[in-house]
Order: sequence, then C-alpha cells, then structure tokens
Amino acid sequence: MSGIRAGLQELLGKKIFRHAVEMDSTLLVRGAVTLKYGADLSPYDTGWINCSDWSNRHLGSNTTLNMDSNVTHPFNAPLPNLLVKLFYSTDGTDANSREIVLAEDYVNVTGVNYYFGAVPFAVDNNNIKIQTGANGIGTLDDSGVLITIDTENAYYKAKVYFLG
Repeated sequence: MSGIRAGLQELLGKKIFRHAVEMDSTLLVRGAVTLKYGADLSPYDTGWINCSDWSNRHLGSNTTLNMDSNVTHPFNAPLPNLLVKLFYSTDGTDANSREIVLAEDYVNVTGVNYYFGAVPFAVDNNNIKIQTGANGIGTLDDSGVLITIDTENAYYKAKVYFLG
C-alpha cells in the first residue's frame, strides 16, 4: 500500500475526512479543499479574546474589548487557501468552549428580519476579518435550542489553518 493510500486510510479510519479521494500526492476533500499529503496543519491561534458586543462586529486579533480588527496570520495566502474556525467560551477556556459554524442566516419575526452569523472575508494575504451579523451570532445550545450571542460578556478564539 502506498504511503499516500496508507495515510488516507488512517485519516478515513479516524473519520477526519469522510469524503476523500486519492489523486497523485494530493488529498481532495469534498472536491473543494485540497490538502497536500503531509502538510503541516499547525494553526495560527488568536487566543481567547473578550467581547461583550457581538452585533455587526469584525472579530480579529486585537485584544481591546469590542474593538473591530482583522485576524492577522503569518501564512501569506488568500482566503481560499485557508481554513478558518471560530470558537466561543463563556469563561475563555478551551474546556468550556463550542465551535461556531461560520455561516449566516436570518429570522423573520412579525415582518422584521434579524440577521445572525459569522463569516470570514478576505482582506489581503495576511489578514481576514470575521464579520458577525447585525443581530449577533445564532448557534445551538447543547440541548438543540437556538440561542443568540449578542451582548454576552464572553470570549472568542479564531484559528486559521494553511491548506496549501
């Protein structure tokens, strides 16, 4: 078994990549993201940053409370070559954290639209911004109920991975 095939089998066995196909020395994941076999996936990590106003915000690397900023990473790569993950914690610890799915949505309540989400945007090859919705971030709690993160005094952490 080739090294690539063995590596692919290992990844599939760990269910890291459920839909992967081997092509030459490259793994294609879901046909959209290309990872070089053996690529270093060590992320840039902002660390936990305090925030209490989650509405229409640019979540970035600046540690000043509620300050809009970019996530400045060292990869010198455009957004399509990066994987961005966002995490939320009520106390700024990994043990009490959840992943925020990077997406946007709206809810219409009696004719009024409320916009929720967090979406990464390219700024340049070393900066992205994570734009939150006008009404904050919508996510599920651990019982499956939709909750809104808008004025909670809590923490976020962004991780940026270079995909190649």
